[in-house]
Amino acid sequence: MFKFFFMFSLSVTLLFGLDITDSSSPYDTFKIGHFYDESGTLTIDQVQQQRFQKIDNAFSFGYIDGTSWFEITLTNTTNASAFVLEFNEPLWKELTLYRPLEGGGFEILRAGLLTPLDQRAIESINPSFPLQLTHNQTMTLYVKGSSNSAQLGKFTLYTQEEFTRPTRLTLHDIYRFFIFFLFIILVFNLYLFIAKHEKLYLIYITYIISLILWFNVKSGLYLCFGFEGWDEGLHATGAMFVTLLTLFSQEFFQLKKRFGQINHIFTLFAVVFFILTLAIAANVPFAPLIFNIISSLFFTLLFVTAILVWKDGHLDMPYYIIALVIFMPTMGMLTLTYN
Repeated sequence: MFKFFFMFSLSVTLLFGLDITDSSSPYDTFKIGHFYDESGTLTIDQVQQQRFQKIDNAFSFGYIDGTSWFEITLTNTTNASAFVLEFNEPLWKELTLYRPLEGGGFEILRAGLLTPLDQRAIESINPSFPLQLTHNQTMTLYVKGSSNSAQLGKFTLYTQEEFTRPTRLTLHDIYRFFIFFLFIILVFNLYLFIAKHEKLYLIYITYIISLILWFNVKSGLYLCFGFEGWDEGLHATGAMFVTLLTLFSQEFFQLKKRFGQINHIFTLFAVVFFILTLAIAANVPFAPLIFNIISSLFFTLLFVTAILVWKDGHLDMPYYIIALVIFMPTMGMLTLTYN
């Protein structure tokens, strides 16, 4: 009976675990436990008594208002002892690691948007936590998280050596390159505006600036400049981006000259989007949902209007329509994430 109970307990303990079998990293495919606290009020002691659901270390729960708890069991069978647990989404409002202490209890390490970089155990944009595991040691960690954006992400375990390797390429490096590319486009259009004094270039410059801001918020890169975490930043900058897209399209389509009534409709959409941008930034309830519904209608109007303007003889419209067809799924996902 004792042997059966021991094996059963061991299997439950390792159910959501990762066996570290060699010193190479990252370890990015393993199982973890998940428990959803809808009230967001449970303590770590209460959570330990709950039944966790087995999930992959990469997950997506969509928009949920409560708190997600994760149980991660690590067993180190290597000679390495220093590790880093990284979460790849910087937009979670809170991500707190409960690391067990030898004498009982937990050491609490905080990350997420509400925790400035200089107050984290590791000053990284992505929530990252240092771990020490001796040879053959097993450790069960608990992570508490909440987000105003979609609850999705991925846990990855690195050796400290791999995590701090200077040549390690991260998604943030790609974001930096893309933002630099957008900056070059901005400078080029600034030159065109100075040379030609056309309103279209000025609107396009503000549109590019909004896109740069959105990518900075999406990637969390703005945190590196000392700014405080902004949990509604992704939604607000996304709404501003759509507002300026509306104004740019209105000017590029020459709607005032070609289709007067549609021009008034575009102006109305732009005003509504601007108001919703302010509402989202101010955390007004249901503002993101309203923006989602209205912007979905607008993107349909945008595509139809582009076809009408093309048929009306706008010679540059084929290029716009091709770009719209390519990027419309992205724009649709951008707005659908704002529920």
